[in-house]
Amino acid sequence: MNIMVDSNILLSIFSEDSLFEKSKALLLKYKSETYLVNGFIFTELRYYFKADIELLKKLKQLDIDYIRDYVPNGNFVIPAWKEYLKNRRYFCATCGQETTPICTECGASLSFRQRILSDFFIGDFVMQNGGNLLTHDAGFYRSYFSGIHILE
Repeated sequence: MNIMVDSNILLSIFSEDSLFEKSKALLLKYKSETYLVNGFIFTELRYYFKADIELLKKLKQLDIDYIRDYVPNGNFVIPAWKEYLKNRRYFCATCGQETTPICTECGASLSFRQRILSDFFIGDFVMQNGGNLLTHDAGFYRSYFSGIHILE
């Protein structure tokens, strides 16, 4: 079984943050399966390493395959992105309260993205490679990619 590993799992492993134990347990639970990352995940992780080779070595230590040649499927990505843009809500980064962003100068509604398009390419990659995902962001993927199986 192929399992895509989201960057938030790997960042927790690399940084040993508050989700380290949970992330480690997830990786151990499915260790007999094939773990994958694509170029989007690799790029998100690469920021924290001095060179590609360092990250590639870490991925190899964790027995995670880096899949370089991924072609997005617009039939998954574009409808999910459009749905997100149509239904997005805004949340305070400090307290988590849902809010409506308003310009303090003129009172006009503000618009900004809380998700980036690469999140949708990651969802598409999962769909194309077996539909299994390890992530700490299950709600997002369940909302926009109903075919994804979140492994817990």
